[in-house]
Amino acid sequence: MRDAASDAAFADAEGEAETPGAAAPSPIVGTERVPDPVRATRRARRVREQAVGAAAERFYAAPPQIERGWGALLIDMQGRAYVMPRHTLIGAVHGTGLYLGIELVRDRETPEPAREEVARVCDLLLGHGFIVQAASERQNVLKVKPPLVLTEADARRFVAALDAVLGSLDD
Repeated sequence: MRDAASDAAFADAEGEAETPGAAAPSPIVGTERVPDPVRATRRARRVREQAVGAAAERFYAAPPQIERGWGALLIDMQGRAYVMPRHTLIGAVHGTGLYLGIELVRDRETPEPAREEVARVCDLLLGHGFIVQAASERQNVLKVKPPLVLTEADARRFVAALDAVLGSLDD
């Protein structure tokens, strides 16, 4: 058995004692000290936790700035769509943050839902590389959910594609 004085010799730099029963060096057999797998796992966990903690501190000290693509391009502060005056199909634009619902109607005075047009717009936007779905119980709302990594260039491409698709339907 090892006594307390010899245990201190087997403690690592952080003062963590070796796992009981771990292989010790043997001067008789001539083996080197075998690393303790439990201790190595604890050390790796501690290093990982320190790295995650440092990353969290950096994030909260200077959070990343998310580009507000929609706010600058599609919706003004009153909630109206910039493309709305150009296309009579757009009845209203709803949403919070990046999540948008663009309601399409055949007539703005009598909000008759434009179901067929919404389905066509979804298909045409898919051809432009944008996945947009029909939503609401009347199936006349374009559900726009962009990825969180949306850039201003991506938002400009979407608005240009939406403008072109709605323009083709107006004809």
